Amino acid sequence: MLMEDMAHIVEMELGELLYASRTPSNVTRFISPKGNAEGSLVLRAGRSRSKVEFVMGSWLRYDLPFGTLKVATLFVMASAESDAPHFLFEFIENGSSSLVILLDLLPRKDVVLEPEYLKRFYEKSELESIRQTIERAPQSQTYNCTSLYVRSVVSPTAILTKIHDWLPSGQRGEAALASAVENVVLPTAKKVFGTWLDAFRNGGKEIMDDIDRRTMAKRDAQIKRHGIEVDLSANLPRLFGQRITDRVIAAYRNGQ
Repeated sequence: MLMEDMAHIVEMELGELLYASRTPSNVTRFISPKGNAEGSLVLRAGRSRSKVEFVMGSWLRYDLPFGTLKVATLFVMASAESDAPHFLFEFIENGSSSLVILLDLLPRKDVVLEPEYLKRFYEKSELESIRQTIERAPQSQTYNCTSLYVRSVVSPTAILTKIHDWLPSGQRGEAALASAVENVVLPTAKKVFGTWLDAFRNGGKEIMDDIDRRTMAKRDAQIKRHGIEVDLSANLPRLFGQRITDRVIAAYRNGQ
């Protein structure tokens, strides 16, 4: 229910800015030839002159000998109409004992070279306070992501956290993990999305300088290509085969 709840919130806030999804039905749900993996990809493009380029939701489930791996992603890519950050929420559940979450406002400028951008979207917001709060939760542990690309593209306030299946009372198991999701993860995701929504509506500035526009467009293109398309191309073939992978990648390219 975690990602469904967040997708509903995104729909309520951004639905009027988006076209209806044109993602083919054989991409909104696809199953591996062996039947041990299932996936879904849904894209909705932003309307003309909208500040949203597209919204993407994806979900993968893969049965492993030691449990079921689930990966879900919700990504809102802002358009070139302003310099507001993108919104990213992803979770990885391996079995029923823990959940890894990545939650961030992806910067569209180099925050070292553009300290004003850092101040406008990150220092003046509640993002660092939100990050510290979830990391202090008893079920929470800082997650050390092994991907150097991910660590280089996220903001300084990115939440990279592993949530464990136990409560302060000592209870463990699926019920404890579900409680952590309801009481820790979902409220945090809502707060970060609310912060992004305010930045998206009120904090973004129109890019007037051609050099700045080209630089931002280059960064956005890299995120779309490497952060999404390359990631799909790397992970889908071993789960679903090349034919299904090609179909999903084509839908992603055509749906933006």
